[in-house]
Amino acid sequence: PGARSGVPGGSAQMARHADDGAPLVLGAFAELDGHTEHAEVCRAVLKFQFDDPFDPPHPDINLNHPDVGTALHWAAAHTLREVCLAIVASKHFTLPDAQRGCDSSTALHIAAAGGMAE
Repeated sequence: PGARSGVPGGSAQMARHADDGAPLVLGAFAELDGHTEHAEVCRAVLKFQFDDPFDPPHPDINLNHPDVGTALHWAAAHTLREVCLAIVASKHFTLPDAQRGCDSSTALHIAAAGGMAE
């Protein structure tokens, strides 16, 4: 039994281990070398309760890193379905079609390559 992500349709993907309370989805919560900012954006988007037009969930929600891409690219690369859906649903996220500088891929390319059908 685990916590739901707070996103409509959230699932056990966001559940915690009963033993230690560590998130099953490390990408959304772990601090990864070079990717910490995107992890913080994803965490903020998941915690955000409503879309205030003047207050984004995180000031860097539209950051597009040359190698990593946007938070949506990052979440798609880690197959974090609920995080991807929450980012796309946010009125503050304005880069759904952004391309990564390293390979020109969009988040949709990454999601499809990772087997995410939605």
